[in-house]
Amino acid sequence: MLMSFPRISSTHMCVLCGWIVVTNSLLGCANNQFSLPPQDEETIDTSEMPNDQNSTTDNNANPEPNPQDADPDATPIEDEPITDSATIIPDNSYCSSVVAWDEASNQFEQEVFTLVNIQRSQGANCGSAGTFSATGSLTMDGALQCAARNHSKDMNQRGYFSHSDPDGLGPDDRLALALYEWSGWGENIAQGQPTPDAVVQAWMQSDGHCSNIMNPFFTEIGIGHYDGNYWTQSFGSPR
Repeated sequence: MLMSFPRISSTHMCVLCGWIVVTNSLLGCANNQFSLPPQDEETIDTSEMPNDQNSTTDNNANPEPNPQDADPDATPIEDEPITDSATIIPDNSYCSSVVAWDEASNQFEQEVFTLVNIQRSQGANCGSAGTFSATGSLTMDGALQCAARNHSKDMNQRGYFSHSDPDGLGPDDRLALALYEWSGWGENIAQGQPTPDAVVQAWMQSDGHCSNIMNPFFTEIGIGHYDGNYWTQSFGSPR
């Protein structure tokens, strides 16, 4: 259920938001299929509200239909989680400004990448979004990295927190500009969490964000961290 709350300054608390699209169908909370309007920071999905009083959610993230049900006696996947990847960002006008990147932010992105794959190797209970068995590691994709970095940078520079920018461009538009050809995509965003561990924990404690991270349909990811602790995860399955 979506409710409107007074505007909350991001300088006082951490915020989260997530979307998923699979084969052009936009899925909403509790697997109800519907069309989402552009969201802004005043719209909070209380069904995804974590218990942490220092954070709020603005979450439209949802799992792939029919998520894997975990066997309570199942053992984690034995493969070593992927912890690094040589990522080549596309050479085009949209991506050119995010190729050279702050080294600290680049390190944060790599740490989030590692933590996400560790979570996927263990399986997770994502509450109302379902229980996910251990699944394969994601690989870092340059086009998704371009889209994620651009969005985190843009949210900081234009002072907003939303999946849709002030011009109305959403995640699918960013993927098109980055030349990513997808069969499905998802996006998590957050602002205010100071470390990779903090932001991944916050996402994992929110059902919709957790399901994006654990979704076995996704095989690739891009991560963008920018000044002010703006975070974006772009998930994808290539066409």
